Formats: sequence, C-alpha cells, structure tokens
Amino acid sequence: MQIKKSSVMLLLSLSTAAFLSGCGASSKEAGVLPSDVAKVSESACAQCHGSAVSSVTGVSFYETFKDSAHFTDNIGCQDCHGGGSQHNGVGPMPYANPDQAGRCVTCHTAAEKIVDADGVQIMTKKHFGIDASGNATSLLDPADPTSEAPYATYVTSTSKNNCRLCHDPHAAITPQHSQWAETGHASTDKPVFRQFDSGNGVKGGCGLKCHTTTGFKTFIGNQSATLKPFKTDPNDTTMEVIRCDACHQDYSWKRNKVSGGAIIIPFTATNGLTSLPAAGDSNLCMGCHIGFYSGTVIADATSVDGVKFEAFSPHYKASASIMYEVNGYEFQAHSAYTNTGLKHNTPGTLGNGALGFGTQSGACVVCHMWVDGTNQNSHVMEPVTYTNLAATANGRNKIDANIGALTASAVCAACHTGSYAITAASLDSAKQQFKAELDALQAAIAARGISFDPIDGPHYFKDATTDQTLSTGSRYAVNWTSVAPDANGKHMAGAAYNLLVLLKDSGAYVHNSRYTHTLLYDSLDYVVNGALTGTLGAQGATLTVGGTGVTVANPFNGASRP
Repeated sequence: MQIKKSSVMLLLSLSTAAFLSGCGASSKEAGVLPSDVAKVSESACAQCHGSAVSSVTGVSFYETFKDSAHFTDNIGCQDCHGGGSQHNGVGPMPYANPDQAGRCVTCHTAAEKIVDADGVQIMTKKHFGIDASGNATSLLDPADPTSEAPYATYVTSTSKNNCRLCHDPHAAITPQHSQWAETGHASTDKPVFRQFDSGNGVKGGCGLKCHTTTGFKTFIGNQSATLKPFKTDPNDTTMEVIRCDACHQDYSWKRNKVSGGAIIIPFTATNGLTSLPAAGDSNLCMGCHIGFYSGTVIADATSVDGVKFEAFSPHYKASASIMYEVNGYEFQAHSAYTNTGLKHNTPGTLGNGALGFGTQSGACVVCHMWVDGTNQNSHVMEPVTYTNLAATANGRNKIDANIGALTASAVCAACHTGSYAITAASLDSAKQQFKAELDALQAAIAARGISFDPIDGPHYFKDATTDQTLSTGSRYAVNWTSVAPDANGKHMAGAAYNLLVLLKDSGAYVHNSRYTHTLLYDSLDYVVNGALTGTLGAQGATLTVGGTGVTVANPFNGASRP
C-alpha cells in the first residue's frame, strides 16, 4: 500500500506513547518469502515510528523522510522494508536493513537517470560498476569503444549494498552530493581513477592511497601501513572514486580522523620537519595534497643526469607542501624562502569559530569549504570562479584563466582587512603576476633546449617536442649538466622541478605567496644568469638567457629579489 501523505502529516502532529528504535530482525514465517509478506496501512508505521530518532543523525526519521524524493513519489516504508503484517510492533520485518539486503538496486538500477534541482544528471551508468546481482560490469567509455579502462563508479565491488556510505536512507539527496560529483575528486571519467586504481593488484600501486576510497581509509587509519591490493577477485574491473566515506564516518557527516593527528611527511622536507603541523579536519586534505617528493630528492641525488624526471616529480597538486614550505628546490638556505607573516599555515589561526567552524577545521576546510559564508556550496571546493576557462585540459587551465568572482570573500575578509583586503580584481592581478613568472621560467628552460609537457609525465624532454609517441626512452633521459649554464645539473633540474610543482598548484600564489615567488625568482635567475644575482632588473627588462641568444621579459616587480 502506498504511503498517504495526509495520514503521515496528521500522525506527525500527534504525541505517540511509545516507539521502537528499529524494525526487528529480518526473518520470515515458514514457507513465506520476505518479498511476499503482506503490507499494512502506512499509518501504522507512523503511529509508533513517527517520533523515532535516527541513531546516526539524531534527527527524526519521519521529519527527514518528508523532504525526500521517496515521500514525494509516494514510496512508503514497506516498499523498502517489506510488508509489516508480521511486525505488530515487536515482530520481524522482512528487510530490517533494506540497503544491506540489496533492496535499493531493485529500483535504482544502472539504467536509471536522475537529475537534481539544477537539472544536473546525478544518476547514470557511471553510478554503478556492479549489476543487481552484485557482479562487476565493464562500463567502457562510449566515446572510445576501444578503451580498455572502464569508468570509475560510486558503487563498486567494495561498496555494493552499502548505499549508506553516502546516503541517509530516509533523507533527500543533498546539494553537496551533486557538488562533489562534479569535482575532480569524484569525476568517474578521469584517468586518475580509470587507469590507476590498483585494488586488484593489476595496475600500479601508486593509485591506492589517493585514487581509491578503500586505500585512503586504510592510510588515514594507519599512516605507516603498507597499502596492499584489496579486491578479492582478480577479474574485478570496478574502479573507485573518492566517495563520501573517505572523509565522513557515516551519513551524520562527522569527519574521519587521521591517525596520529598530523600528516607524516613522506619525503625529506626542506625545512627539517618530519610531520606537518596538526591541522584538524584539514589533515584529510593534506594526506594526498602533499606530493611524492621535495626538491631534496634532487639535491641529495648522486647524479640527476639520464634519469627520467618522474623520479623527481612532485606529483600533481602539492598545496600542503607549498603552504608549509617543505618541498621546493631551494638554491639558498631555507631561511631565504620562509614567509614568517603567513597565517594560512599557522595552527589555530583559521577555523577559530568566527565563521561557524570549530577550532579543528584547519585552513583547507575553512578556505575551500566555507566558500560563501555558509556551507551550502561547501563541496564545490572552489573559493573563486573563473572566466575564459579552457574546456579541454591542458595542464594550465586555471593558470591561464581569469578570476571572475571571489566566492570565499566572507572567509578572506575575516583576516584580510584594510589595506590587505582582497577582491576578485586584486586576486586576479596576483594570479596574472604568478602566471607571468611561470611563463618566463618555462621560456628560459626551453631556451636551454628542454621541452616541457605540463600534463603527462615525465614532463621534460631533451628535444624540441613533447610528443611522447616518438620514442619511449632516450628522449626522456635529460642530461641536466650539459644544458645547465654553469654545469650544475642539480640546479638546472631543481629549476625545472620548481616550475612543475608550482604550475601544478594553480593556487600556490595564495597558499604561500613569498615561498612561491622566491622559488620562481631564484629559478629564473639561475637559468638566465647561471648564478643567483638577486637583481634581475626592473619589471619588463629584457633578460638574455646566457649563451642562447633567447630573451625573456623580467616578470618580477621591483629591481631585486622578493
């Protein structure tokens, strides 16, 4: 029997004498299948459970249920839990836990398409990597029938019959679900999920920690644990994205905690730290946005010549390392790069409760999730919006775009006041300065005979093209000593490292401005002059890359080092 909204609304206004916190064990009378148990009036459910409170959220089941699409579509309690004719307040329900019993997929199939309030499609074949029987499916890219990599999906072999990892079974889909699905953390067609999942041991192990939810949860539970393949079937083709349960304990949305309370630095830090300062909830972000290596891997190497640059690559967006000044290639003593006035990396400065966050939020959560002074757009993760953003990924999309609006203005204004106030225009000006510095360094490195690919590793090549199909070995083995202006191969490779690590973090100029600008200044100074002169001249001055005849314009403000 379908639920009657009027009867539910009436019963919600009544004071009930008693309620049950659960629906009893799942069982059936002899000869009666759970699916065959007869239904009773839905009003009978509300009579006892109308005031029942979820042990997970602490909120009334029925209050949240009223706002759900199930309620709107006249889907009642017994459509999920099974008929209640054997229950009578104390007996079993056919499906005490409908999710675990696989009831969700009887309606929500791989073929279903659902759109949210903004018309964004949020339920497609990409949602499921298993069929209703729990068998892995191979969802190849329809735009590329020859593709061997299936789509990553939210429901995989490791999360089947566990929709509660991301959904309150009695509540509506939240805006945050749709927001997260549109970020790079959960884009099911991204190569980082489709090609590097290593849960079955077939693909490389580098993907476990940050390209699968299961691997990430293992990591935050024990940072010293050896991450191993977790799939039991070697033929399992399902690929995970970063699901809600990577960061959240359950659908109460309480956040997971990182073991030890701070992120252990997985490389030799340039400033001597072995762990990042404790950052509360932001530890969850920093565990992956710390990178693989620091510039010390180059400084400490016996030789950098003939080594594929992937051996030094920082790996994608190492924002936490830049903010805490632990990963640059430093040509001088570390004190020459420190930003002593920076508050972004000072524990306790951000997340002090002034904007509604507790003291344990940390900089990442405060600046990227409190984007408009509320939490309504918290999972967009962008404190700004962009104009003229290129649709096709080229490794520089956000670097080359302009800032259109500052959606995190309420957050910025909490600290940046008076002459330090930040607007979209001032932030875009700072970003254009950052872009000019990157461009100048890239041009200077190219003048030394090294080509650069910002997207695909190993990123650097010893000829004028980045076409990786031309060969597979010798072109990658750059002899950095031979192209260095003073035969210091480590300095030359270090300048190339700084270009890569800072370009990969399009917000580096905000995360730690002085650290970013001084690394770029010294890198350009060295590649152009073969030494650290500290005086590149006035902004716009012509710089001749020594011995090459190639010139670049000095992008830096002022006549001396920042």
